Amino acid sequence: MAVKGGYWPSWVSDFRGIDSGLFTHVYYAFVVPDHTFKLDLSGSRLGDFISAVRPAKAILLVGGEHADPKRFSDMFPQDHDVENLGYLLHEWRAAVQREATVTGRIPLLLTAAVPFSANSNGSFPVDSMKQKLDWINAMCYNYRGSWDNFTGAHAALFDPINNSEYTTDMGLRSWIRAGIPPSKLVMGLPLYGRTWTLENPGSPGIGAAARGIGPGDGGTMTYAEIVRFNRQHHASEIYDQDTVSAYSYAGTAWIGYDNVRSTTTKIQYAQRLGLRGYFFWQIAGDHEGTISRAGEKSLMFSQSDRSVIL
Repeated sequence: MAVKGGYWPSWVSDFRGIDSGLFTHVYYAFVVPDHTFKLDLSGSRLGDFISAVRPAKAILLVGGEHADPKRFSDMFPQDHDVENLGYLLHEWRAAVQREATVTGRIPLLLTAAVPFSANSNGSFPVDSMKQKLDWINAMCYNYRGSWDNFTGAHAALFDPINNSEYTTDMGLRSWIRAGIPPSKLVMGLPLYGRTWTLENPGSPGIGAAARGIGPGDGGTMTYAEIVRFNRQHHASEIYDQDTVSAYSYAGTAWIGYDNVRSTTTKIQYAQRLGLRGYFFWQIAGDHEGTISRAGEKSLMFSQSDRSVIL
């Protein structure tokens, strides 16, 4: 099955915002292990979530960036953590098979969210990932942010001007070169943008000099917030063909993000690359389902591997 996925954040308890018809899989993000490594599901309303996302499949996400202890999720793992991932996947796949044997049910899906590039954090256990996981979700965003003193496309598909390795194209192809079949690779798409404060409002392009974060919480804004900001401030919105991204600006405020056009172009790219599909982080941040709907209306994915020029 092709993947048209969406992450739903656990801190948003009103599931009526989920249009399940737009997705094949909806991820509940997150459930965090306690100090005994057990999952506390008492306050998660998982039953309501599963009912709300039907007919899409519900997937439970364990961990998260702020999980403590960080044994199941770490945005910046050490080399030994990456090595141990292979052992963990072996144990979890065995547990999935045991559960299916005991219950007579279809085996549970086992997936993992990984950095955008196979070269990001040491050497990943690609053989184990290929054998034990149904697919992997590549987090293709956060390449740029307030740590840069210039504006940028934080989820750039390409970067022909700077020839940067921090692009979705470079990252996905690194996973394929490492040995992950395209049919087991799912491309991440952000439903949020990153903001800057321009040094010179008269020079508002990508790469413009900036001095720290712009509007939004910590320099980020959901797509819904971006749409409202653009309307309220009569912001100029520009589509950048080089990076396949959008940005808007009003005065010294600058926001880089994906809109319908860039999202659709990226999904078409994923289809040409023969990927398993795409996912959004996170669908509660969409504006009335605008981008999620554009993704769902894209051409259907094929499950067959295709020739990929690396």
